[in-house]
Amino acid sequence: RTHGSAPDRRSPFALVALAAISLALVVWAATREEPATTSGERPAQTPVAPPEVDPEMLLERARKAAATPGDEALRLAEAAAAALPQSGDAQVLLARTLLGVGRRDRAYEALVLAVRLLPDAVEPRRMLVQVLLEKRIYQDAVEVAAEALRSHGTDAPLRVLQARALLALRRTEEAVSALRTALQLDDSSAVAWQLLA
Repeated sequence: RTHGSAPDRRSPFALVALAAISLALVVWAATREEPATTSGERPAQTPVAPPEVDPEMLLERARKAAATPGDEALRLAEAAAAALPQSGDAQVLLARTLLGVGRRDRAYEALVLAVRLLPDAVEPRRMLVQVLLEKRIYQDAVEVAAEALRSHGTDAPLRVLQARALLALRRTEEAVSALRTALQLDDSSAVAWQLLA
């Protein structure tokens, strides 16, 4: 026998087991550094939520944007109404913005909600009667106006709107009475004078 390294006397089974253990250690070390997806790609990063916007600040931005009707004003008004679902002011602003771009049906929905949220406010009721007039739903306009006048009997513009609805239904005497009352409350109402002429 020549001098040199001694032959490896380990069995083939031991060699296979050793190789398997070595391979397992390599895989274990790799997975500890970075978990792999089933496709071998890096795992997706958890998305970071955008910073929350203060709803009242959003409503204020929407008010300023409403001065110039358009897509941006509408986007902000919709966002404010969504962020403040119990705010009647946000619904009124949304309705006004929608009317500015000719979206009467959606404005009507916003105003119905605003009337519910602001039971003592006259403005959303006036706006709702106006929308009903534009949609030619005259009987509903008369009823909404009459309901509002129970709490806001001294509101001249509301009485003029009521008169317009009554005239559309050919209830002339009631319309004239409403117009005369409106002029007693505000004799500068040009619309009331025109309707009486």
